Amino acid sequence: TKNDLIKNKLKKENIFLNYDGVNLTEINKSKPSKEKFDLIFVGRLNHQKNTSLLIKTTNLLKKQFPKIKVCIIGDGPERKQLKDLTKNLNLTKNITFKGFMKNKAEVYGLMKSSKIFVLPSILEGFGIVVVEANACSLPVIVIDNKWNASKELIQENKNGLISKNNPQQLTQKITTLLTNKSLIKKMNTESKELAKQFDWDKIANDL
Repeated sequence: TKNDLIKNKLKKENIFLNYDGVNLTEINKSKPSKEKFDLIFVGRLNHQKNTSLLIKTTNLLKKQFPKIKVCIIGDGPERKQLKDLTKNLNLTKNITFKGFMKNKAEVYGLMKSSKIFVLPSILEGFGIVVVEANACSLPVIVIDNKWNASKELIQENKNGLISKNNPQQLTQKITTLLTNKSLIKKMNTESKELAKQFDWDKIANDL
């Protein structure tokens, strides 16, 4: 929106851009879940979230990681369709559907017990869940798409990676992290550090 305004001859210095924030205190208090996952997704199960891409990618990842575990949290109009796809690809032992979870602390706990957050959305106005995942020390993989604002939150190889909208490249990106413990450890630290700039206290002070 800021770029569009500048293109329409508004002076750059007259535009103040402020972001959404997260409650870092609440996130830091949450304890990791006893359930462990390799990949996790949190969001509404609808067309723009593109969750089927994660399922198709899991199918490819299974060849190298037969015991890969994926957690999908959320509900929406595509839930049945996604569960059917999971069944058809014989991934019911690999993918767990948690449905909608009201307790945020439990969601953060599951994030903290996972290795990578995958947000396959093709459309995001911001992507608050990216910041929440980073605050849980998780690197995030997002999709490179014109209407996906969440990619603006990613600094490559620091707090996440950006993938093309296809299972092949997403598989490559996930494999890079799952097979490189030192890289993922470095990104765990940097992700948490970068999330600090979105703490509500800082956002409110900026405003």
